[in-house]
Parts: sequence; C-alpha cells; structure tokens
Amino acid sequence: KQVESDDLKIEKPYDFYDHPKSLSEDAYHLQLISPVYEAWKQANRLENSYCILATHRVSSLEKEVKAVLSLRGVEMDRYFFLGRVKEKIEVLNEMIDQFPNLTTVSIYEDSIQQLDRYQTYLGYREDLTTNMYFVDKSKVYRLNSFHLSNEQKIRLI
Repeated sequence: KQVESDDLKIEKPYDFYDHPKSLSEDAYHLQLISPVYEAWKQANRLENSYCILATHRVSSLEKEVKAVLSLRGVEMDRYFFLGRVKEKIEVLNEMIDQFPNLTTVSIYEDSIQQLDRYQTYLGYREDLTTNMYFVDKSKVYRLNSFHLSNEQKIRLI
C-alpha cells in the first residue's frame, strides 16, 4: 500500500515489478547479493565467459534496471527483458544455440518455478555441466535436484 498511487494500483502479483517505482533508489535501499555478485565478478574476468541477465521485468524498465546495476559497477554481456511474453528457458536455449562450444551453464534464480523449468530442460542436455542456485530471501543455495508438486496459482484477495 505504501507505493500505491493514482498511477500504480497493485492488483496482480507482477504489477509492482512492472513499475519504475519498484526500482527507486530514493524509496528503497537496493543492494547487490554478495554470492551472486562474487560469481558475476569471477565470470566477468574470464575471457571465455558470457554473462546475461534474463528477467521477467518489462522492457520499459530497461533503462532503470541498467542504471541500478551500472551504479554498482555491474554490466552484462546481454540483457533480456521478457515481461510475461517470453520464457527464460527460451533465452537459455537461444544462448546454447549461439555458443555451440558451451560447456558449463550457471544459473542464479529467485523463482523456484523457473528453476524447475531450467532443471527439466537441462536434464536433457548431457553435454553441459550445470550449476543452479536458488537465491532465497537471506541465503543462496546450490541445487542438485528437486521436485515440485501441487502447483497453485496466486491470486491477490
């Protein structure tokens, strides 16, 4: 409720994240997550590494997202702003096709649903070493394998 205004009414789970106010440096103390940042720094130093950001944030927020990262010295080789139009797994597939000599894929994700999709897709890719990390509220976990069940859609009431 604190961020709701005439131009921002939160009716669906993603409404807040589709709005520039969600990335306001004045309203929020936006911070990097140390294990993710350290992994990016290490990968960014490697000549044969390619770092991407695939987010379900909408493309109209590209400038704001890049500004938040740039202020912290983070720059990716490529950015994907998918909204709810395209799946992250499609981006992964495109990247694998773009880099036929790819040997290792590391994924940092805060959505268990997305991780499940990655796990299913990558399970068929015996040619790749995969490292998947769940970025939770206060910890980052490396996932070896997991199983989801009883999926229920969230509806705000």
